[in-house]
Amino acid sequence: MRAVNGVSETDLEGLNASPDSTGGTAKYGGVLWDGNGKNEDCSVRKEGLCVENNSSQEHEIIPHDKSSNGIGEKKREQSSFLTALGSLITESPRELWLVFLLKYMESYAYFVFSYTLILFLSEEFGLGDEQAGFVYGLYGMLVSVYGFLIGLVIDHLGVKWSLVCGTLLLFCSRMVLTVTDDFRVLSLILFGALPIGTAMGIPVMQIGIRRYTSEKSRSLGYSLFYVTMNLAAITAAPAIDAFHQAFPSGVTVRIGGGGKSS
Repeated sequence: MRAVNGVSETDLEGLNASPDSTGGTAKYGGVLWDGNGKNEDCSVRKEGLCVENNSSQEHEIIPHDKSSNGIGEKKREQSSFLTALGSLITESPRELWLVFLLKYMESYAYFVFSYTLILFLSEEFGLGDEQAGFVYGLYGMLVSVYGFLIGLVIDHLGVKWSLVCGTLLLFCSRMVLTVTDDFRVLSLILFGALPIGTAMGIPVMQIGIRRYTSEKSRSLGYSLFYVTMNLAAITAAPAIDAFHQAFPSGVTVRIGGGGKSS
């Protein structure tokens, strides 16, 4: 908001006044108001200043206090945040915190998988960089494609069973990836089971946030939901480095006398 010699436009509007463009005074009808709150009926004016005063009438203008208004707004924001936080802690059911836990675990697994998928395809299945990149891109695209198609299934199963089925599908798919050396099984998982499980889980978690928060705490609930995802992304990369340092040659999983190194 622009001020004229300390007098804000808000105060001028209250007097049906408008800023004068020539000298920093304010014009109220034919009357000029200077920065000291003086009413001056000027017949001669030079460089925005009255040089001949035809009236001695004075009126006081109370300047608009911007600093106090800003402080009040900050206090209201702080009070709103504390109210939402208190409501989230005291009123939210246990299921909300389970959703946050599941979101962290799923996001952690997703980011670890995304960071290592290219190397996994190259080292374990002998794909070149371009082929591995194509598989990675197709996998990521199918997550979005299945997300559009899976909505009807989620509506039919409901929030609880959609989340259970999606989580179990993701868990089983990732377990199979650790032991398989068949590219057909890999393709079935990457282009079918994993993106379908992801499409079933993520939207349902967002529905859960809405269901298990009140109107006062809903905005904060969604904020914490995405903070949880970012926290998982931050912790995934150091965990990969720590695992490689602890097991530089990989880990061998033996099933029925066979072996699988990863």
